Amino acid sequence: MSFLHDLDVADTDNLLYNAVWNNYPGTIRTFLRNRYVFQPFWDSQNGRISREEWEAKFSLSNRAVTKALGRVNTVKVLAILFERLYVLRNQLVHGGSTWNSGTNRSQVADGANIMAVFVPIVIHVIMQAPHRQWGDPCYPVLAD
Repeated sequence: MSFLHDLDVADTDNLLYNAVWNNYPGTIRTFLRNRYVFQPFWDSQNGRISREEWEAKFSLSNRAVTKALGRVNTVKVLAILFERLYVLRNQLVHGGSTWNSGTNRSQVADGANIMAVFVPIVIHVIMQAPHRQWGDPCYPVLAD
Protein backbone atom coordinates (compact mmCIF):
# COMPACT_ATOMS: atom_id res chain seq x y z
CA MET A 1 0.00 0.00 0.00
CA SER A 2 3.02 2.26 0.43
CA PHE A 3 3.59 2.23 -3.34
CA LEU A 4 -0.03 3.22 -3.96
CA HIS A 5 0.25 6.00 -1.39
CA ASP A 6 3.45 7.26 -3.02
CA LEU A 7 1.79 7.06 -6.41
CA ASP A 8 -1.21 9.02 -5.16
CA VAL A 9 1.05 11.72 -3.66
CA ALA A 10 3.04 11.98 -6.90
CA ASP A 11 -0.13 12.22 -9.00
CA THR A 12 -0.22 16.01 -9.25
CA ASP A 13 -2.66 15.82 -12.18
CA ASN A 14 -5.17 13.82 -10.08
CA LEU A 15 -5.42 11.15 -12.76
CA LEU A 16 -5.90 8.31 -10.26
CA TYR A 17 -8.54 10.27 -8.35
CA ASN A 18 -10.43 11.12 -11.54
CA ALA A 19 -10.31 7.55 -12.81
CA VAL A 20 -11.65 6.16 -9.53
CA TRP A 21 -14.21 8.82 -8.67
CA ASN A 22 -15.24 10.52 -11.91
CA ASN A 23 -14.59 8.30 -14.91
CA TYR A 24 -15.03 4.67 -13.84
CA PRO A 25 -16.78 4.47 -10.45
CA GLY A 26 -19.51 2.11 -11.67
CA THR A 27 -17.12 -0.36 -13.28
CA ILE A 28 -14.87 -0.34 -10.22
CA ARG A 29 -17.77 -0.82 -7.79
CA THR A 30 -19.16 -3.70 -9.84
CA PHE A 31 -15.74 -5.35 -10.08
CA LEU A 32 -15.12 -5.01 -6.33
CA ARG A 33 -18.45 -6.68 -5.53
CA ASN A 34 -17.77 -9.68 -7.78
CA ARG A 35 -17.16 -12.81 -5.73
CA TYR A 36 -15.21 -14.45 -8.54
CA VAL A 37 -12.29 -12.04 -8.07
CA PHE A 38 -12.24 -12.54 -4.28
CA GLN A 39 -9.59 -15.07 -3.21
CA PRO A 40 -11.44 -16.47 -0.15
CA PHE A 41 -14.31 -17.48 -2.47
CA TRP A 42 -11.85 -19.72 -4.31
CA ASP A 43 -10.32 -20.91 -1.04
CA SER A 44 -13.81 -22.11 -0.13
CA GLN A 45 -14.33 -23.75 -3.52
CA ASN A 46 -11.04 -25.61 -2.98
CA GLY A 47 -11.99 -26.78 0.50
CA ARG A 48 -9.46 -24.61 2.37
CA ILE A 49 -12.12 -22.64 4.24
CA SER A 50 -15.85 -23.03 4.74
CA ARG A 51 -18.57 -21.25 2.81
CA GLU A 52 -19.44 -19.34 5.97
CA GLU A 53 -15.84 -18.16 6.32
CA TRP A 54 -15.56 -16.83 2.76
CA GLU A 55 -18.98 -15.17 3.02
CA ALA A 56 -17.98 -13.48 6.28
CA LYS A 57 -14.70 -12.31 4.73
CA PHE A 58 -16.54 -11.05 1.66
CA SER A 59 -18.99 -9.15 3.83
CA LEU A 60 -16.13 -7.63 5.82
CA SER A 61 -14.29 -6.72 2.62
CA ASN A 62 -17.42 -5.15 1.15
CA ARG A 63 -17.79 -3.04 4.29
CA ALA A 64 -14.18 -1.90 3.86
CA VAL A 65 -14.94 -1.03 0.23
CA THR A 66 -18.06 0.89 1.25
CA LYS A 67 -16.10 2.72 3.95
CA ALA A 68 -13.27 3.60 1.53
CA LEU A 69 -15.78 4.78 -1.06
CA GLY A 70 -17.62 6.84 1.55
CA ARG A 71 -14.40 8.47 2.70
CA VAL A 72 -13.18 9.03 -0.86
CA ASN A 73 -10.05 7.06 0.06
CA THR A 74 -8.44 6.58 -3.33
CA VAL A 75 -5.47 4.62 -1.99
CA LYS A 76 -7.63 2.09 -0.12
CA VAL A 77 -9.94 1.61 -3.10
CA LEU A 78 -6.93 1.05 -5.36
CA ALA A 79 -5.38 -1.40 -2.88
CA ILE A 80 -8.53 -3.52 -2.83
CA LEU A 81 -8.99 -3.14 -6.59
CA PHE A 82 -5.45 -4.31 -7.40
CA GLU A 83 -5.78 -7.19 -4.95
CA ARG A 84 -8.89 -8.33 -6.87
CA LEU A 85 -7.14 -7.80 -10.20
CA TYR A 86 -4.36 -10.07 -8.94
CA VAL A 87 -6.90 -12.82 -8.29
CA LEU A 88 -8.20 -12.37 -11.84
CA ARG A 89 -4.65 -12.50 -13.15
CA ASN A 90 -4.14 -15.79 -11.30
CA GLN A 91 -7.31 -17.20 -12.86
CA LEU A 92 -6.06 -16.31 -16.32
CA VAL A 93 -2.48 -17.49 -15.83
CA HIS A 94 -3.32 -20.66 -13.91
CA GLY A 95 -6.28 -21.79 -15.99
CA GLY A 96 -9.41 -20.79 -14.07
CA SER A 97 -10.50 -18.62 -17.00
CA THR A 98 -9.63 -19.76 -20.47
CA TRP A 99 -9.39 -18.16 -23.90
CA ASN A 100 -12.74 -17.56 -25.59
CA SER A 101 -14.65 -19.23 -22.75
CA GLY A 102 -18.17 -17.97 -22.07
CA THR A 103 -17.73 -18.50 -18.34
CA ASN A 104 -16.97 -15.59 -16.02
CA ARG A 105 -16.37 -13.19 -18.91
CA SER A 106 -17.79 -10.12 -17.17
CA GLN A 107 -14.94 -9.88 -14.68
CA VAL A 108 -12.37 -10.53 -17.41
CA ALA A 109 -13.84 -7.73 -19.53
CA ASP A 110 -14.10 -5.37 -16.54
CA GLY A 111 -10.58 -6.25 -15.41
CA ALA A 112 -9.16 -5.60 -18.87
CA ASN A 113 -10.97 -2.27 -19.06
CA ILE A 114 -9.73 -1.26 -15.62
CA MET A 115 -6.15 -2.21 -16.49
CA ALA A 116 -6.40 -0.31 -19.79
CA VAL A 117 -7.16 2.81 -17.75
CA PHE A 118 -4.79 2.41 -14.82
CA VAL A 119 -1.61 1.07 -16.46
CA PRO A 120 -1.09 4.22 -18.57
CA ILE A 121 -1.89 6.42 -15.56
CA VAL A 122 0.66 4.64 -13.35
CA ILE A 123 3.30 4.88 -16.07
CA HIS A 124 2.52 8.58 -16.57
CA VAL A 125 2.75 9.37 -12.86
CA ILE A 126 6.05 7.50 -12.49
CA MET A 127 7.49 9.19 -15.58
CA GLN A 128 6.48 12.61 -14.21
CA ALA A 129 8.45 11.92 -11.02
CA PRO A 130 11.76 10.47 -12.27
CA HIS A 131 13.74 11.46 -9.18
CA ARG A 132 11.31 9.91 -6.75
CA GLN A 133 12.39 6.64 -5.12
CA TRP A 134 9.79 4.05 -6.14
CA GLY A 135 11.31 1.18 -4.18
CA ASP A 136 13.65 -1.63 -5.09
CA PRO A 137 12.70 -3.71 -8.12
CA CYS A 138 11.44 -7.18 -7.35
CA TYR A 139 13.25 -8.55 -10.40
CA PRO A 140 16.41 -6.45 -10.79
CA VAL A 141 18.62 -6.71 -13.85
CA LEU A 142 21.35 -9.30 -13.31
CA ALA A 143 24.48 -9.62 -15.38
CA ASP A 144 25.16 -13.06 -16.79
